[in-house]
Order: sequence, then C-alpha cells, then structure tokens
Amino acid sequence: MPMRLFACAFFVAASALSARAQYVDSVTLTTGKAMEGEIQKLTSKEISLVLPGTTSLVTVQRDQVVGEISWDESSIPPAMNNGRSQFASGQYAAAAANFLKAYQAGGTRNVLKQECAYKMAEAYRLSGNFGEAATAYQKLLTDFPESFYIKEAYSAIVDCFMFSSPPNFAGARQYIGQISAKAKDLGISEEFVGELKLKDARMYERQNQPAQAQGVYNSLTNSKTPRIQWAAVAGLGVCQLAAKELDKARASFKKVIDNADRSQSQTLGRAYNGLGECYLAAGLDAANVKEALFCFLRTVTLYLPGANDLVDDHARAMMMGARCFFALEKLEANQEQKDKYGLEGQKLAARFRDTYGGDFPNWVKAIQDPLVK
Repeated sequence: MPMRLFACAFFVAASALSARAQYVDSVTLTTGKAMEGEIQKLTSKEISLVLPGTTSLVTVQRDQVVGEISWDESSIPPAMNNGRSQFASGQYAAAAANFLKAYQAGGTRNVLKQECAYKMAEAYRLSGNFGEAATAYQKLLTDFPESFYIKEAYSAIVDCFMFSSPPNFAGARQYIGQISAKAKDLGISEEFVGELKLKDARMYERQNQPAQAQGVYNSLTNSKTPRIQWAAVAGLGVCQLAAKELDKARASFKKVIDNADRSQSQTLGRAYNGLGECYLAAGLDAANVKEALFCFLRTVTLYLPGANDLVDDHARAMMMGARCFFALEKLEANQEQKDKYGLEGQKLAARFRDTYGGDFPNWVKAIQDPLVK
C-alpha cells in the first residue's frame, strides 16, 4: 500500500474510533422504552446520542423524552455526585455549591455542565432562595440559549419573580414576553406559552387589576388545550365577580363545572369558590349561605392543591367555609343546631390555622369576621 493511502486509511480508522460511544447514558421515551447511548447534544428541540459500541448518531425529539436523564455514573464528577446526594436529601445550599463546582470544572462533559447549571438553580429555588434561583436560571439560559431545560427555566424564573419578596411582576412579564416571542423557533408549544399567560393573569389579580387579568383570560378561552381553556374561563369568572357582574360570573363558573375534566382540581376549586361567592353576593339569607357553604366545602375536600400549585383558592375555601358556619350559627334559631354550626366552624378554623396559618398571618381576623353581624 502506498504510504499516502496508508496514512489516509489510518486517519479514517482513528476518527471512527474516537467517535465511538465512550459512555452509556439513558433516556426514557414516551413509549416507555429506554434509549441508551452517549449523549452528545441537548437542546430544546432534540437530543443526539451515539449508540453503544458504534459510531451511529441518533437524534430524538425533545417531546419524545420523559423524566430525568440517567447519566453514565463513570462520567459524573465527584462534586456533581455529591450535589445529587445532597439534593435528594434536601440539603439544597450544599447541593447548589457542589453543582457550581462541577459546572466550573474543566473536565466536566458539556452536557453535564448544562445539567449542573439547571440543578443548581433548582436547589436554590427549593431552598426558598428565589433571588439566587432566578439568577442561576438566567445563567443557564445565557450559557445554553437553546437549553434542554428551557421550558422549566422560563417557568421557574416567572415563579421566582412572582413569589419573591417583594414580587417582581415586571420581571416575570419580561420573561413571559421573551419566551412567547421565540417559542416557535425553539420548538416550544402554544400550550406551554398558554400556561405562562395564565400565570400572567394571576399576577394581575394579585395586583388588583381585574380588567388586565380579564383581557389575558379572554385571549385564552378558545385555547386548543382544554386545561388552559377552562382555567381561563374560571379566571374570567373571577374577574366578572370582581366587577359585580354576577350573572356572567355564575355562568362562567357553571360552564367550568359542567365541562372541565375532573383532574383539573385547581380550576374546579376556583370555579366552586366563585360560585359560592356568587351565592353570598346574591343575599345573606340562610338558603344562600348554605349553598355557598356546600361550594366551599367541595373545594376543601375534593380539590386539594398539589405540591407545586398555588394554595390561595384552597385556603380561601377553608376560610369562607368557616365564616359560613359562623354566619349560619347567627342565623339559626334552634339552639342545638346553632351549637352544631358553631362547632363545625371552629373545627374548620382550626384546620385552616394548622394548614395555612403561617402563610396567612391575618387568618384569625379573616375567619372571625362573620358574614352576618
């Protein structure tokens, strides 16, 4: 073989060898099957892997992947491994420090750097350090503009700004606008953008700007995603109630109750709470107070908030339910029944105190302020 030809052959063989999978990572697909290979690239649109023992590069769409990525243990640097253990045991400050250390280490795989940046931000968020968390998520988006975790990062930044003290509503809206503008280019669904816009409307509610909130909700009532559609209709009802448009509000709440999927607990809780408020607004006689009470108790017992849900509506249902019991105690003539209403009101008030007292410091005054003087 001529020397030149031999040299070329050697180069091709060496290149192929260097491109072979060195690590075996694993992702779970929506089909339930796992795909293994060395992950080379992580973006908001896709994951690229080199299959084990080959030079074959396979690309999987981002929306085909569920759950967390399982990384080859031999490729994980010690600091990242420590961070994972501390994260799992709730030692979030220590975990964040180790994820940062692994991120800054020169020998860390680039795809693991992205993982470390995301986990560091998550650790800050879960520790309640929303300022540091927002900064860490922003760094993730700066260093990895098309990050695999782009949806999680934008959603978390909005939450951090919403729940920081004081809230940074303007900052949250800035990021909602950013991701909305480039969602299509990044392969991000309208459904995700709709979820963020629902948060935007809730921010307007917290700012006591029902007209602005209503405008956002109106834009989402025809969403192709039922979960967003009915959440928007429930929010629209809340705005109508604030504007004292009782007939419109009642119609909105009943529409949600009749059509929303039973799994949409947050939305159904809002709708039943709103319907209860409508009964009270119609008149504080015993019949209306009882109907309102049934609505609030339904939210209390059936529509508990999940780990990442807002607790406002469930807490309000408890508070209003207790107030309804105390109101019925005042309206009732029969002493035995009067005592029963009072006892039930005390039980629900105690449950509210134990569950939400720390988050709502004025809960005693709110509950003891009966509907009927």
